[in-house]
Amino acid sequence: MGGTVIEYDYATAKKYDLKTDVKQFNGVVLEKMEREGPAASAGLKPGDIITKVNGADINSKSAFEETLAYLYPGDKITVTYLRGNKTETANITLVNKNGGTETIKRKIYSSTTLGANLEADDYGVKIFKLKPGGMLDQIGLSENFTIYSINRQRVENPEEVIEFFEKYKGDGYLYGINSNKQQLQLRFRLR
Repeated sequence: MGGTVIEYDYATAKKYDLKTDVKQFNGVVLEKMEREGPAASAGLKPGDIITKVNGADINSKSAFEETLAYLYPGDKITVTYLRGNKTETANITLVNKNGGTETIKRKIYSSTTLGANLEADDYGVKIFKLKPGGMLDQIGLSENFTIYSINRQRVENPEEVIEFFEKYKGDGYLYGINSNKQQLQLRFRLR
């Protein structure tokens, strides 16, 4: 959609000078936008409160993300949003992370040594299909954990992670985010 959203709650309402005297905060607040992204091109602005996507109520950030998860680049959506006291709608064509409408084929790496499949994402390298007893399981990582950095070095592709764990010996430090969106720091020892 070309932007990030945050929960519409009291703190967000204060930050964007939105109504705070509502019975219930419904929707998500558009926080950051790509200058020439689809949301900006459709006229949305930071601080707009998105309340519906294709007619489906959006009551939380997770509901918004789930709704978009079922859509593909090139799909056209209708977004209902509040700006001030006025309800407006915008038509948006979704794009991939490169700005195009074609579907990007996922590139998945499998490592028997690590006991997991790995995939690059926007923030680092995501772990999935974690096998019990594999190296990543043994050091305490979980399914859907995203590795941001290893030994304070940013990682962006699965090959870096695989190479590190296959060659490194000694104490290590890993930073990332788990499936509950909690940022975690992990110390480990490889022999």
